[in-house]
Amino acid sequence: MMLKVENLEYYYGRIHALRGVSFEIEKGDLCVIIGSNGAGKSTLMNSLIGLLDASGDVYFEDKKLTRGKPHTRIESGIVLVPEGRRIFPNLTVVENLLMGGFTIKNREEGVERAFEMFPILKERQKQRAGTLSGGEQQMLAIGRGLMTNPKMLLLDEPSLGLAPLIVNSVMQTIKRINEEGITVLLVEQNAKKALAIANKACVLEQGKIVRTGTGRELLNDPKILEAYLGGSRKKD
Repeated sequence: MMLKVENLEYYYGRIHALRGVSFEIEKGDLCVIIGSNGAGKSTLMNSLIGLLDASGDVYFEDKKLTRGKPHTRIESGIVLVPEGRRIFPNLTVVENLLMGGFTIKNREEGVERAFEMFPILKERQKQRAGTLSGGEQQMLAIGRGLMTNPKMLLLDEPSLGLAPLIVNSVMQTIKRINEEGITVLLVEQNAKKALAIANKACVLEQGKIVRTGTGRELLNDPKILEAYLGGSRKKD
């Protein structure tokens, strides 16, 4: 078992954002979590990386992780690519990548890996990140997340604000990362495209996991179609 989450609870003041969230992810999974706005998806991701001190237990490769300690979780092999990309706009592309690998010795190897996966970043390596297109910034954010060669990559809304063709490219990149041996947990509002590449899926509603299954099962479930996929399924 790569990741085991037991009874995560988190409050924003009086708002009960996570309500006993429990699920498991096996090594090699590409698991997607879908849910409406305000369901608690980003709260869950920030709790898993330790940015929020949620109660409950998180086990990674059967080892219980210390609560509220992001650096120990990164050292264990978990990395978060946050919602909104959060690149450093005034730094160059290569400087952003190097920042993602500040905890490792051989950062140049990570940079070359990012350039191999995203050749456009190599072309733009001396360009300030804030001048990149939205799709290029997302590539940079993912490349930065891969700098430490993580065992598990958490991706929070990677398609947010991107054009449809770029979304397709991002989804294929995520699939490729998974096929190269990295376990992936993906939070994504574009449920149809995310479920199409996932082997496992969970539905989060009002801070609770209310449904699990394979990506295909949820993609073909009439209730899921109606609630999250805009009614009858259409070919993308």
